[in-house]
Amino acid sequence: TGKAIQQYNTLFKLIEQDAPQEKLVLTTTVTNAGVSMLSGNQAQVLIFANQQDTGGSSRSTTDAGAMFSVDAVRQGGT
Repeated sequence: TGKAIQQYNTLFKLIEQDAPQEKLVLTTTVTNAGVSMLSGNQAQVLIFANQQDTGGSSRSTTDAGAMFSVDAVRQGGT
């Protein structure tokens, strides 16, 4: 919600623009997730994932672990 939507849209626009030329592919696989906070209509979820990106003329591949938190809010029943 809010500012996060604008940040996502800005970043995704750049990726859409550059990915075809660079033949970039990013694969993210969630390996584990858990609710770290649940209160009323709000939740915080901790996500662990493996990310692999492939691209460029050399078709090189990079693997990386990722951990991030997602804040979720129930609005209008959703």
